[in-house]
Amino acid sequence: HGAVLLPGRFGDSLVGVLPEQYSASMVNYPSRGRAGYPLPDRPLGLLQLPAAVGPAALGSKEVVEMSWPEPAPFFQVSALLCSGPRLWLSNGFSLYSVELQREKQGLALSGRLELAKDGDVGAVLCGARDCDALSFDAAAKRWEVERLRSAARGTAAQLLELAASVSPSLRRRGALELPIPRSWRKVTGAWADCECAGGGPCASADLAGWDGRRLFVARLRAASPREWSLHTDFQVDPAAALCSAGHPDCAGGGPPAYDDVKALQLYANGTGLAVLLGSGRLHLWDLSRGRLQESAQLDANYTAMCMGAGGLFLSRPGAAGPVVAVAVPRTAADRPWTAA
Repeated sequence: HGAVLLPGRFGDSLVGVLPEQYSASMVNYPSRGRAGYPLPDRPLGLLQLPAAVGPAALGSKEVVEMSWPEPAPFFQVSALLCSGPRLWLSNGFSLYSVELQREKQGLALSGRLELAKDGDVGAVLCGARDCDALSFDAAAKRWEVERLRSAARGTAAQLLELAASVSPSLRRRGALELPIPRSWRKVTGAWADCECAGGGPCASADLAGWDGRRLFVARLRAASPREWSLHTDFQVDPAAALCSAGHPDCAGGGPPAYDDVKALQLYANGTGLAVLLGSGRLHLWDLSRGRLQESAQLDANYTAMCMGAGGLFLSRPGAAGPVVAVAVPRTAADRPWTAA
């Protein structure tokens, strides 16, 4: 399967110009801290969305043309996951990925749409060298984390994966149970201490989880390689939203509670949270200040979303297969396609 990005028209109706004081280099966020490194008053380094996005704004996105597994009309993107230098896609049965690369013309998707893991995946967390998958084991009723295989895997690793696919004991050997609440239906996360580490194990992660009614932000910590604890920091309450400076009505028309969430994505080293609602409204939160930065009504029935260094990715069903679009900074020089 191949993938290519077709350039679209960049209009002011969807994507604005990055503020001069926040250049594309600021995608390399400070290494730590919801409290220590707050976001600016506008979404940092990615995009600017207005209060509402109408049909005319479709030309402001770039449509990602992808070759889906056949039969393409039956392939449904249940989740988009942004982490590291790859875009991850789940259809509820398997996890796929494709590499993002920066080129003079903008964004390019390099190589094939690769199968990364069998089974549904709730979130992908990438560190300096490797990526891990968070998934819910319905039979055991628990959340687990498992290292995703490298794209450059050898024959021995392929044979082990083949054996694991038919042996439950081998399949579970590499999975580690995490103390994430069973009630959480959707999870997003980001490693907090190993983005630039020299190969040491990741020992903490920022998480956000939705239980069908409430949205929580928590910190996951390791006491040992196989012992983890979870501390819930706070609940993200849309009814108590405070708007960022210059956006006094950003919460207007929003829901009193998060009872219909389609997708979640932590970004900016855990200081930003994107929430896609079933109504098509997108919320962008500054978790360091507890403020709602943006509340944008999108122009189509998008069912999946993720935000990363490549921009805001959105997916919706299409007659010939899923349609994936990306909203990016308007100026090519300001597109930070490197890994977040």
